[in-house]
Amino acid sequence: MGSGRAPGAVGVGSRGAGDRRARWSPDPAPPRHVLGGEPGGARRVRGSLGSGSWLAAVPPALGAGAAVAVEPVPRDPRSPVLVLAGAPRSCRLQRVQPVPAGGQRRAAGRGRPRVDGDRLAAAAAGPARLATPPGGRPRPARRRRAPIAARPGGPQPRRGAARGVRPPHRTVALVADGTSVRGPAALGHRGRGRGRRARLPPRLPGVGARRRSGRARGHLRRGVPSGRPGHLRCRGGPQPRPGAVGDRAGARRGGRRGCGSVIEPRSLTDAELAEIAHLVPGPEPELAVPVPIDGEPTPSAPIRVCEPRLAGNERAYVNEALDGNWISSQGPFVARFEAAFAEAVGARHGVACSSGTAALHLALGAAGVAPGDEVIVPTFTMVATANAVRFLGATPVLVDSEPGTGNLDVGAVAAAVTERTTAVVPVHIYGHPVAMDPLREVAAAHGLDVIEDAAEAHGARYRGRPVGSLGRAAAFSFFGNKILTTGEGGMVTTDDDDLAARARELRDLSFSPERHFWHRSVAFNYRMTNLQAALGLAQTEQLDDLVARRRANAERYRAALASVPGIEMAVPADDVDAVHWMVGVTVTDELGIGRDELRARLAARGIETRTYFVPMHLQPAYFADHRGERYPVAEELGRTGLYLPSGPDLSDDDIAYVAREVRRAIG
Repeated sequence: MGSGRAPGAVGVGSRGAGDRRARWSPDPAPPRHVLGGEPGGARRVRGSLGSGSWLAAVPPALGAGAAVAVEPVPRDPRSPVLVLAGAPRSCRLQRVQPVPAGGQRRAAGRGRPRVDGDRLAAAAAGPARLATPPGGRPRPARRRRAPIAARPGGPQPRRGAARGVRPPHRTVALVADGTSVRGPAALGHRGRGRGRRARLPPRLPGVGARRRSGRARGHLRRGVPSGRPGHLRCRGGPQPRPGAVGDRAGARRGGRRGCGSVIEPRSLTDAELAEIAHLVPGPEPELAVPVPIDGEPTPSAPIRVCEPRLAGNERAYVNEALDGNWISSQGPFVARFEAAFAEAVGARHGVACSSGTAALHLALGAAGVAPGDEVIVPTFTMVATANAVRFLGATPVLVDSEPGTGNLDVGAVAAAVTERTTAVVPVHIYGHPVAMDPLREVAAAHGLDVIEDAAEAHGARYRGRPVGSLGRAAAFSFFGNKILTTGEGGMVTTDDDDLAARARELRDLSFSPERHFWHRSVAFNYRMTNLQAALGLAQTEQLDDLVARRRANAERYRAALASVPGIEMAVPADDVDAVHWMVGVTVTDELGIGRDELRARLAARGIETRTYFVPMHLQPAYFADHRGERYPVAEELGRTGLYLPSGPDLSDDDIAYVAREVRRAIG
């Protein structure tokens, strides 16, 4: 929606017949009531529309060449929308409110209230936000109060109204490139916008929204009410902004930082970082080229932590796809890869997608996880596990790990179940299968879906059964360092026909099989290309060999480091066949140096390593939600864990060099 005027100086719009656009005139006096106390440079623009008086605090960043206009909302010309034409995306837009001068009273012979006088709205220089105009009992003009700056924790205007007085409509100034949220229907005005869906404009950098009512906090706790990305169900109160997901901590803060968002970065304060500094890894060390010492055998290039093995039909299949001119997701290799991989992991269906994170998102969404639900996940995992839950508007509930394997503590799952819990996500960490039978018993007792995160466990088995077939669905990753790789990619595996069909629909923008460009629901583009699937099919044909090579790496490291004090390796349980995606060790105090110092010394000798995952409750994106919570096993693993070079093409000489440099590093 545009202003209908060229972006010249802040000017006056014509008001000819049928033109309801406001007449604006600049006010040379700077605003006296600017939230945050930073009025410098902002100028006021005052105008009237119908019987209302309006004020906009125009940010200095717009300059004198900006056009400002007010346009009426259809069906209700008294609810205008502020349009800041030419506003840069980095500009922090202002709030606009109508405020009655001497109260509201019904005009003689009219059914609508009349707003008289020229009392101006409080305009903020802070981020744009949904504004509830002050209503309330009529007062004589001599008892007028100064405008109320709506700020968190500050005095709020009364919401009630005297008999015969109707509260003024709401308006909003969230404007980007000529688009805006329009009036009471978009903001959930009671009676007029109730139950409607409003599609909000793209979120601007630095633009937030305050939550002040109990109803709004309830919406936050339940996540996005409609459950559709970018859409909100209007229910008569301030709503979460686009992309918002359930954020209980954000609701408890009462708007100090707004609700959590999948696109809103969070940073830790210096005090918060100091609180957990001993539990998180230091900066990445610089990897050097190995230099021989005393004529010892030394590799000519750094040993990377993992490199793929492409020794099968990868090139032949990719060339076949290229020769057939099928490079998109419609090529034949996608279906062939899905069938081959599903068979390899003992599942009836495979749904190939663009990443392991996408696979988790699809599996959980197709299983029915919805806004307001809770999903139990281990705190010791890759961030994608918790993120996939948050994408759906659900809340990840964290549990600690068991010592030894690092997998989630099955005994802690039952204690974490609430009436809102709908699923549990066991993560087969670093290729070590979770104790699935006890977990499935807990899940069955509480009616929970089990969605395996098998991103690192291709080919692993639990009591003879392949990982990926032990829950209602499973999610695999095919990133470049995984046991089986397509560069980027993922797969959902399941025996559930309905879940597989729903996952395929969600993956492919909900394209209808009956007619083209016919979409039943809001869905995603998570498709895998034919070229990626060609790689995946060739890799699946070598899965047994790739798994055997990883297991051989683990055994060679175990023998080479057995005599090194302070280095401990995880020991798989007797009833599992782990695949050792990465050979991990924990560094104890007996070593004499810390984990990060060992990393730095190995990097100086050309050996690349990685730290274990930082637990979710310590991540900036989740810290505020879990501040004060402690998960001792996960924290110890995150503080001391290190995985060594583990690629499938490592030679005996490579592993011997790593072991020798570990001993050299500790003196």
